[in-house]
Amino acid sequence: MTAVQRPLSRTADRVLTAAVAAIRPRGHGFDHAIDADVLARVRAFFPFLPPPLRRAFPLGLRLLEWAPLVVLRRRRRFTALSADEARGVLDRLNDQGGPFGALVLGLRTLVFLAFYQHPDVLQTLEIDWAGRAAELTRRRARLLAS
Repeated sequence: MTAVQRPLSRTADRVLTAAVAAIRPRGHGFDHAIDADVLARVRAFFPFLPPPLRRAFPLGLRLLEWAPLVVLRRRRRFTALSADEARGVLDRLNDQGGPFGALVLGLRTLVFLAFYQHPDVLQTLEIDWAGRAAELTRRRARLLAS
């Protein structure tokens, strides 16, 4: 099995699941039951990461599991935290910058892309990308015809 095809370890996958639960928007009409879909889209992106990131990202997730020990001074794993506590850990790591800040930024980017492109969320936001593209194409054709 190549590095591209290798799935995440169980530990890294549990951390990723907890991170998705902490990062994705909730409330204000965004309480869709789509965590599994978002998680699947994030996992599906991993093979497209550059090889060094493909190796580093799972390692970063494993280290994130123990981040509360350093950030919160608690002997608890990231996967055992509530979503609010996990968000706090992610915010502090992001503020610190460095490799963990980059990890958090990457996680947030992937989760937000997967979340905001989900059909249920697009419908909630009343966004119809295909309809918008068709309308703009019709307008452009009318302008060119005149």
